Amino acid sequence: MSTAEFRKLRALGRQIDQEIRGAPRNLELFDDIENSVSAMEVQASRFQGMFLQAESFIDQLQKESLMDALSLDAVAAMFEKTRDTVADFYALNATQRQSVVDDERISGDKCIVDCYDVLLTTLASLHNSLNSIAFLVGEQLAETDKVAPGEFTSADALFTAMGI
Repeated sequence: MSTAEFRKLRALGRQIDQEIRGAPRNLELFDDIENSVSAMEVQASRFQGMFLQAESFIDQLQKESLMDALSLDAVAAMFEKTRDTVADFYALNATQRQSVVDDERISGDKCIVDCYDVLLTTLASLHNSLNSIAFLVGEQLAETDKVAPGEFTSADALFTAMGI
């Protein structure tokens, strides 16, 4: 056997060894991808349900007033906070999606990127619906405000009428 053939033989042995040692890691990666895809599908489904509920409430809020005007402040604040939480969760998942796109080990697998896209689209829709709810509740809250009587010629007169 020539020196060149001997080197090729050793290279083959190293290649097989590396492939076998790398296989468990690759299987773990595929398992992680599968688990991530499953989790994102469940999340997207749950958020889609929440989006549909929010859309139903938007229709109701556009047609009728909330009965309990006393708690409108708390409801408006809750939906503003929830909307912001969804926006933060969207940003986190957008960053994670980009990490997947940049990961060379996953470059050929579009499934996980597609799952992120579905989740991000659903989160964006939910965010918009929550924003609409917060706006509609805020509108109803504004309608419950009492109008100060009279005209005011100065800011001090207005503040006095407001009790400030």
